[in-house]
Amino acid sequence: MKGSLPATEDAVRSRQASPRPLRVVHTPFIAQNAYQPRLLEELRNLGIDARGAKRSILPLLRRRADAVHFHWIQHRWFGYRLARGMVCEAFFAQLRAMRAQGTRLVWTIHNLVPHECDDHDAELRLFARMCRSVDACIVHSQHARDAVIAAVDPQGRDESLSAGLGARLHVIPHGNYIGCYQPRLDRDAERARLGVSPDETLFAFVGQIREYKQVYTLIHAFRKANAPRTKLLVCGRPKGDAVARSLSEARGDDPRIKIELGFLPDDALASALLASDAVVLPYRDSLTSGAALLAMSYGRTVVAPNIGCFGELLGTGALGLYAAEGADSTEELARALVEVAARADSRVATGAAHLERARTFDWPTIARATAALYETA
Repeated sequence: MKGSLPATEDAVRSRQASPRPLRVVHTPFIAQNAYQPRLLEELRNLGIDARGAKRSILPLLRRRADAVHFHWIQHRWFGYRLARGMVCEAFFAQLRAMRAQGTRLVWTIHNLVPHECDDHDAELRLFARMCRSVDACIVHSQHARDAVIAAVDPQGRDESLSAGLGARLHVIPHGNYIGCYQPRLDRDAERARLGVSPDETLFAFVGQIREYKQVYTLIHAFRKANAPRTKLLVCGRPKGDAVARSLSEARGDDPRIKIELGFLPDDALASALLASDAVVLPYRDSLTSGAALLAMSYGRTVVAPNIGCFGELLGTGALGLYAAEGADSTEELARALVEVAARADSRVATGAAHLERARTFDWPTIARATAALYETA
């Protein structure tokens, strides 16, 4: 596959022969999500001096790293509305300075634009500029690779631009979360705490609750679905009071729906996943989905719209995928919930298949591909 996992053997041998370890800094570094800590851990196992930095670039210029690996740049650096122009120009000037001193720049593209952006076109221009300013870009799926090229050249008119960007785009999967979070309670104890009996199907949404994730649509669909012996758990921290109010209004007085708002510690997150029978991700869009990998890592069926990365990640035709384009998404989601609840045996088999697929996204392999990219960028 063009632009996919780079060759690793020559890069590894070259690195082993080097007089000092390769120095790499990941920024911004977010320790709360296991994604970056696991990647850095495996990079260190390969002999790379891999570290995390919050978001200041000036110390990176002084540190003279061999490579700087960027992640969520848009909302980390460019969230200042009044000084946005100056902030952007200073940021790109610092990128040019790092490249001039021989630092390789790598960017993992997690989103095309911030989910709650107020100027989509401006964000896309910023996105395209970032693509041109780094030596290599990482995306987590072939769908994401195609989406990035389409975003930068939406009319498909500039063949040289698309070809140049395509050469810098590399598909390296998102790693799994197997063993990353330990539960506070086992499955039976957590279901008992939630008031879920053994013969009931528990659907769950876990994680930060943001508008684009359409959790209110999930609640409406659950109430509309004719699925007896089912319950719904929504737990996580809402982004803003308006989001929290929409959940409360959507739930009404339905006793089958339990909402637990607030920061979700790792052990509570793991317990909720273990207690569930299926995880529902009714997103409006998704370039990549760590939440889907998280659910797969716990062997859970994933209920999600057949858009973005979901079909590629879960497998076309998987139980739980539903149509979302050109249809009433609430109705389609309701039908998917009914089907998943009714097909217990298929649900268990789908969860087991998801877990086996998640195992293929192992961190040592991902780290070797990433390390090779540092060498060849």
